[in-house]
Amino acid sequence: MLLVDAQGAFMGFILVHALVRLQTQLLLGNIVALERSRQEISEKNRAMEEDLLMAREVQLAMLPAPAAPGRGVRWRFCSHYAPAGGVSGDFFQLLQVSDASAGILVCDVMGHGVRSALVTAMVRAFAEDLRPDATDPGRLLTRLNRSLTAVLRQSGTLLFVTAAYAFLDAAASTLVYGQAGHPTGFLRGAAGDVEPLPAPGEVAGPALGLIEDHEYVAGRRAIAPGDAAILFTDGVFEVRNKAGEEWGLERLQAEIARRRGRAAAELLPALVAEAARHAGGAPFDDDVCLVSLETL
Repeated sequence: MLLVDAQGAFMGFILVHALVRLQTQLLLGNIVALERSRQEISEKNRAMEEDLLMAREVQLAMLPAPAAPGRGVRWRFCSHYAPAGGVSGDFFQLLQVSDASAGILVCDVMGHGVRSALVTAMVRAFAEDLRPDATDPGRLLTRLNRSLTAVLRQSGTLLFVTAAYAFLDAAASTLVYGQAGHPTGFLRGAAGDVEPLPAPGEVAGPALGLIEDHEYVAGRRAIAPGDAAILFTDGVFEVRNKAGEEWGLERLQAEIARRRGRAAAELLPALVAEAARHAGGAPFDDDVCLVSLETL
């Protein structure tokens, strides 16, 4: 094969078999390099998957487990939690004060993935520190917001957390409730009636992490044995069918009422099943979290 320059002047020649050998060497070298890169990427992906699995296990381990009430305990707690991915931005925390009283906090961190999961870990730590304020939803959310805002501001990106907190006192026959940019939960009466938790228009404050000095307030109402506060995140009712129709809060409320007399351990997964049926069996594209705190 002749070799010429850009002007067509003769430069020499190269044997065809030598050219083929050179091309083959270059091709084999590229294949080896590509295989090495593929293996490196595969190893990194495997390490990331292992890290995410560990993060998921740690996150699940942080959540309170449902348990049968012990002797003298006058409340019952139950939950249904289904992350859409490896780790979740949904979180709940049970704050027991006494055998007669306890509070339940439900949070939904903006976005998904590892960053949101890390924020849930911060919320848990802050909530544990705020156990002395567990009887006052307004004060607990106010202090939680201040702590969270101070940390999130340092990240330099917009990030917020919606939250709802219900405190049940069986001895005083009262339920106190506050929320921060979160969907309003329901109170299921012992007789099967279902209504929004107290004074949603008055207690609804902004999401946590947005306005540092906001003062959250709480609504209060009387309760009787068998009444239960049901809190949830938006993943369960924002699911849509093929026509784009949202399942919605009204259907969620109606399904709770339709299952009067059902124990929370059966009720919560049944609600998720109804939402999934509305979506035609398609997987949820958001985390799903429902909790129930019942007075005995």
